[in-house]
Amino acid sequence: MASNNSTRDRSGVFANLHNRAAFIDTLILSIWSDRRPDPVPAIITGPSRPIAGGPRSHSLYGRCLDLCMKYTGNLGQLQYAPLSQFTRVPPLRLLLRSESLPLTCVETSQAVDGLCGLSLKHLHVSSLELTCDLRGFSISSLEREIFTRTRRRHEIKDAEGCTTLYFGSRRSACQIRMYDKAADILRVELILRRPWLKANQITCPGDLILLRAVDFTPLVDFREFRRNRLDSVLKRNRSDWRRQDLKHQMNRLSHAELARLLRTTCRVDPIPLLQPSKAGRLIRRMHSNLVF
Repeated sequence: MASNNSTRDRSGVFANLHNRAAFIDTLILSIWSDRRPDPVPAIITGPSRPIAGGPRSHSLYGRCLDLCMKYTGNLGQLQYAPLSQFTRVPPLRLLLRSESLPLTCVETSQAVDGLCGLSLKHLHVSSLELTCDLRGFSISSLEREIFTRTRRRHEIKDAEGCTTLYFGSRRSACQIRMYDKAADILRVELILRRPWLKANQITCPGDLILLRAVDFTPLVDFREFRRNRLDSVLKRNRSDWRRQDLKHQMNRLSHAELARLLRTTCRVDPIPLLQPSKAGRLIRRMHSNLVF
């Protein structure tokens, strides 16, 4: 069920959503319930198999069932049999992916009902990947425009030379991931975890539609400088060497780094000099058009 970031991997790519709407690529639910011995026919399950073992295993569960939703082709995994040393782990953990069609609230509810039935006591959303697929943009241009709360940046290259950029860590309440999903598609994902979801009163799958109204710009935004205002600031700088140095720095620094340089070196507030970039405006619109 692991994601493949290769540019040749077209699974989970939906042409009708490119530059139009965001969707939930991966959804993870924590469930307090018994597991149905036989899931409903609408859910195709593989054989139960062990998933834990070895000192490097990060799994909290001993076994899992691989799933396929019969009517959409979307894939998933139900993890169960929590390991005894983890006393606060919920009995079940359900992972669903937008493999053939974007996930919907209805499909998520059907999956939970088909796997748990009347024994369901409680569930909450543990994490999700809020995904935008952009056509006509490069990972280098968005890396230059990104503004985030975190300065932690991590880059991974696979065997084919494809790059995945992470901003924030695996323990962050919100993490940003960018990579080329296909040769002409740049994928930008917000990985939202339980602390952020809880703080924003998003608990159950039915609450996810509220993401349409969330302003994500304090977490991540894509901005560019207003050239006329930036040039005006540089002209007011009386130091010729500093002005030339700033012009030189503009060509190699990200916009966030240049903004910090203006604030610390020139004592200039960079906020009035910035505006949402084309990618930034597009991503905001796609978030407000979330499909779920």
